[in-house]
Amino acid sequence: MSSNASQKTETPKHRKSNFVTVGSIIILVLAAISFIFLPGMFGGKNMGQPDILGYYRKEPVKTNDELFIRHLEQQIEQSRQYGMDINEPGNYMSALYEAFNATVTQKAFAYEVKKSGYIVPESAISRAIINTITQQKGSYSPKDYNQLSNSDKLKLRNSVLEDLIHGQYYDDFFGAHPYGYPTENSLFGLKVSSKEVPFAFNMNSPERSFEIAAFNMSNYPNEELVKFANEHASLFKTLNFEIITVSTKAEAEKIAKRIANNEITFDDAVNEYSNKNFSDANGILANNTVYKLKKILREEDFEEVLKLGVDSLSGVVETGSFFSILKCCDTAKEANFDSPEALDAVYSYITSEEPKIIEDYFMAKARDFAADAAVTSFDAACAKYGVAKQTPTAFPLNYASNNMLKTVDSDTAVLAGASTNENFLKTAFSLKLNEISSPVMLRNNILVLKLVEETNVEEELLTSMAFFYPINAMRFDSSTITNHFSTADYVKNDVISVYLSSLD
Repeated sequence: MSSNASQKTETPKHRKSNFVTVGSIIILVLAAISFIFLPGMFGGKNMGQPDILGYYRKEPVKTNDELFIRHLEQQIEQSRQYGMDINEPGNYMSALYEAFNATVTQKAFAYEVKKSGYIVPESAISRAIINTITQQKGSYSPKDYNQLSNSDKLKLRNSVLEDLIHGQYYDDFFGAHPYGYPTENSLFGLKVSSKEVPFAFNMNSPERSFEIAAFNMSNYPNEELVKFANEHASLFKTLNFEIITVSTKAEAEKIAKRIANNEITFDDAVNEYSNKNFSDANGILANNTVYKLKKILREEDFEEVLKLGVDSLSGVVETGSFFSILKCCDTAKEANFDSPEALDAVYSYITSEEPKIIEDYFMAKARDFAADAAVTSFDAACAKYGVAKQTPTAFPLNYASNNMLKTVDSDTAVLAGASTNENFLKTAFSLKLNEISSPVMLRNNILVLKLVEETNVEEELLTSMAFFYPINAMRFDSSTITNHFSTADYVKNDVISVYLSSLD
C-alpha cells in the first residue's frame, strides 16, 4: 500500500463515514470481553454458546457477531456520555435493542448495495484505511500499516469495507454534505431548501396562551353516587348462590340429571365436577351482585335465575364459554349505601358500565362554568366552582409534539395527551382573543379554555433554528431508515425475550 495514496483528495463522503480506527480494533476486543461480563451475561442456558438475538433474512444475529459488538460498544459509550448507568438493566437492554437494530440496518444496506451490483473499488478501501490510520496517528506511513498483524489488517479492512458500503447506500438516498449537514449545496440525495427553515420556523407562530379550568372526572361526588344507587338499587343487591361450572353443555346436563335423581348432592357435585371459574373453593358465587351476575349470563337466563326461590336450582345456563348450574341458598340482600364499600361498588359499576353518566355530569358543570365566566369573569367562575385556574406556557399548533417546534407545556398535567387530541387542538386554535371555549374532554378531564394572548415568535429564534434544523433533519433521516429496515417482515427481533430469559 503506497503512501502516495495519502495525497489524494479526501471526498465529502469519506469525511462523513464513521470509519474504525486502528485503536478501534483494540476496542472491538475489549468490547467482546466486556460484553461477557456486562449485565445479562448471555449464554448461560446454552453452555457458553452465543445467544441468537434475532434474524435478518433468516440469517441469525448472535451475541458474538463482530458487527453487533461494534454497535453495542457504540451504544454503551453513547449511554455513558449521557451519564446513564449501563449496569442498570433497563439501560443495558435499551443498548442491546438499539445495537440489534443498527446491525440489521447495516446488513440491509449491504444487501441492497450488493443487489445493485456495486463493488467497492480497492482504491477506495486503501484510501479509507489510510484515513483511519492518519486519524489515529496524525499522519500516515506504510510502516504504521505494516506493523499490524494479519488478523488486525483483516479486521480493519472488513470494518472500512462495511462502512464504505454503508456510506454508499446512505449517501445515495440522503446525499453527501460538504458542510456536514444537509443544505442546498449537498451532493445528490435529499437536500434542505433555503426556504425550508423559514417555513418550519413559521410553524412556531403564533403561540397561544390560555387560561384553563379543569374538571377532573375522578372527583364524582358521593351524593351523585347515592342518588344513582337509590334509583338503581336492584343492581347492587347481594345474591346468595352456589354454582357448578363445567366446560361442556353435555357434562352440565349429566350433572343436573344426577342431582335431580338424588344420585349426588349439589355440594358434592361442586367438589367433584366444578372448575370453580365463578366461585370460591366451596362453590359460593364470587360475582355475587346482581349487575356482576348479569355480565356472565345471557339475558333470558339472567331473568330466570333471579326468579329462583330458596333451595331452587336453575337449569343448565351458558356462562361465557362455560356451562353452569346455580342454586339459590338464601334471599337477596339489599345494599347499604351508607357504607363506603357499597358506594365503591356503585362507582366501579358506573365507571366500567356507564361512564357517560360521569362525563355528562361534568360536561353540564363545565357548560355552566363557561356561561358564568362569560357573564362575570374567568377568575370569578373559578372561585364559584372551586377549580384552580391553570396558565400553561404559550404553545403553537404542534400536532404530536414534533421536537423541532415548541411543544405543549408538559408541566401542566391536565394537558397530557393534548398534542394528539384533534378535538382539543381544533377547539384551542379556533378561539378568538378573550373568547371562552365550550367544554372539551381530554383524557380524564373536562376543560374550559380562554384565549388570553397570541404572539409571534421572536426573530432571534430563527437563527438558532437555522443552525439546529439541518442537524435534526439528519437525525430524522437516520431514524426513519433504521425504523424502515428494522421493522421489516424479514427481520425477527428477539432481544427482549432473550435478555429476560438470561435473567432466570
